[in-house]
Amino acid sequence: LIILIIIFVKQKKIFYVQSRYGKNFRKFKMIKFLTILPNQNVSDISNFNRFLRRSSFDEIPQIFNVIKKEMSLVGPRPLLIKNELNINKKDIIFKHSVLPGITGLSQIHSKGRKRTLDEKLDHDKTYVEKKSFNLYIFILLKTLYVLLKRYKNNKTGDTL
Repeated sequence: LIILIIIFVKQKKIFYVQSRYGKNFRKFKMIKFLTILPNQNVSDISNFNRFLRRSSFDEIPQIFNVIKKEMSLVGPRPLLIKNELNINKKDIIFKHSVLPGITGLSQIHSKGRKRTLDEKLDHDKTYVEKKSFNLYIFILLKTLYVLLKRYKNNKTGDTL
C-alpha cells in the first residue's frame, strides 16, 4: 500500500500491465508496478523506482495474478509474447503445462547476469520435469537469498 501511494504521488500511473501466455497458452494480463515510464531509460529512473526494481518489489502486484489462478508463486517465468512467437511451439509446450510463476529455477540460477532465452527454457523444462513440493519450497527459500544478493550487487536496477 505504501509503495502504491508513493508511485501514485510521483507519477500518477501505478501499474504496468502486459499480456503473457499462461498455462495451456491462455493469455492473461500480468501486473507489475510501473517503474520505467514510456521512452525512459533505466539510467533515468528515480532512486525509488530503482529500489523497486533492485529489490523486485515491482513484482508484488503479481500476487493478484496468483489469487486469480493465472500464476503461481513458483513456476516457469512467463515470457513476452513476442519472444514466444519466435520459438517453435513444440519446444515450449512443456512450459505451458503448468502455471507460470513469479519466481522459478531460472531466476535462482541467474548468478546476477542476464540469461539467454535458451538458458531460461532449459531451466523451465527442468522445473516441469522435476516438479515437486520439495522443489517448490527450495525455490521459494533460495529466491529470498538470491533477491538479497542481487539487491546488493545490482546497483542500476536493470532486470536480469
